[in-house]
Amino acid sequence: MWGRDSFNKRNGHGIQEWPDGCKYEGDFVNNLKHGIGMYSWPDGSKYTGKFYLNRKEGYGVQTICPSPGVYAGNWTFTFLVRVTSAQSRTHH
Repeated sequence: MWGRDSFNKRNGHGIQEWPDGCKYEGDFVNNLKHGIGMYSWPDGSKYTGKFYLNRKEGYGVQTICPSPGVYAGNWTFTFLVRVTSAQSRTHH
């Protein structure tokens, strides 16, 4: 799990869950999502990749449920700015 510094803040690898069913598992620095981690929503959607100061930043993969698909690429300020892969999960 994680360690705590003298100010009682999360540091290291850990899990945080919210009452609405969202969950983060990954690295923390001073209570912030920072490093590699996975954030998931109750509908099954998830983001796996890099976090910087509590936001998606750098390479990551977001799966949107129940559709339209999977998006991989570089994120800046939580927005996907360069797509390296996109797949529709809709079946015809």
